[in-house]
Amino acid sequence: MINFRTLKSLNEISEISDPIFSSLCSGLSVEHAEKMQDFFRDAVHNYSHLFTDDIFTKVNENSCLLEYILPSIRKVYSKFFINTPSIFSDGTNALGLKHRNFRLELFQLQFELGDFLKFLSEKIIKNYNCLDDFKNLDVYTELLTLIVEDYVASKISFVASIGVSDIESEIRNIKLTRHLKI
Repeated sequence: MINFRTLKSLNEISEISDPIFSSLCSGLSVEHAEKMQDFFRDAVHNYSHLFTDDIFTKVNENSCLLEYILPSIRKVYSKFFINTPSIFSDGTNALGLKHRNFRLELFQLQFELGDFLKFLSEKIIKNYNCLDDFKNLDVYTELLTLIVEDYVASKISFVASIGVSDIESEIRNIKLTRHLKI
């Protein structure tokens, strides 16, 4: 266990953070690994304030919740960009030709690191003790897995609620909003 008191302190110890970031990106393509490392740096620099509650630094059986934040980012990133939900087809038509998959694109546009980390922090604080009765599980891992799955399911639900005729305009609006930083 690395003994750090805040998520930001992970990055302040630069000789530790780069190997941690690299190990969390092992097995990913170069493109995904670079994106993940950017997300990790962004999380420790810009979202550390979301994880200041004592429950994040409390040591429980030689680990603390802060150690699970970066792996949770990798897990949710994988759900959105690497192993996407099967509800979204692969974008292949009946002739085997690739076409633009608007629902998948809209789903992927729903992922925002800050939004996810805020959701994660709030859900952890609210549900921190909900698995205390399970003595033989790694409760931190299970809790964070449930939170990631809930986040992904909420985005799938949103995409499913958008009518076919509105998908392209929704994609356009999201891209414009992000480009203009509204």
